[in-house]
Amino acid sequence: MAEVNTGFRINDVEALWPRINRCYRYDNNEKRSVPCDAFDDGAKYEISFRMDKPRANELWAAMREAYKAKADTQDSWPKKFDNPFKKDDDGTFTFKASLKGAYGKDATRKPTQYDSRNTELDADFMLTTGSTVNIAVTFTPYHASMGTGVSLRLRAVQVIKYADHPSILPMVSRCRKMLVPSPTVLISKRWRKKRKNQ
Repeated sequence: MAEVNTGFRINDVEALWPRINRCYRYDNNEKRSVPCDAFDDGAKYEISFRMDKPRANELWAAMREAYKAKADTQDSWPKKFDNPFKKDDDGTFTFKASLKGAYGKDATRKPTQYDSRNTELDADFMLTTGSTVNIAVTFTPYHASMGTGVSLRLRAVQVIKYADHPSILPMVSRCRKMLVPSPTVLISKRWRKKRKNQ
């Protein structure tokens, strides 16, 4: 599947079950995603996200345009494909972006994570479900035995508002009393501390 070299940013969406600090694969025995090597079968970085209707419409239009550009060069491809978004009971829509751990013998570059000030976060930064993010992707139209559509190849994530993780709630509470401006800035400083000391 060839990537369409058109970057697209999905703005102001809710992160769901992000697994982008390292590669993960689904383990059938454990019935969950587990950390793995980039070259393991099924290894990938992945983030699902929830968006409102205007953002869903914007993304859907861009995906259709990318698909049409590719389908126009392929006689065997259908002219259209079904909308892949899942509509939730509250009227929002969910979808996902991912990136394989490797293509052939080459490992992929891990998606970069940034804080709200566009400062790169440490490689081991753990994004949480419920955080508000911008997601940078490229489009990959496909038509094969698995179906027809456009996948979102994950490139980067910007954390606009960090959702507190239960394990760090006491720390966040103490820091807020010290008038730290926002959880995102706090987390950014915490994860950049190690880099500054190197």
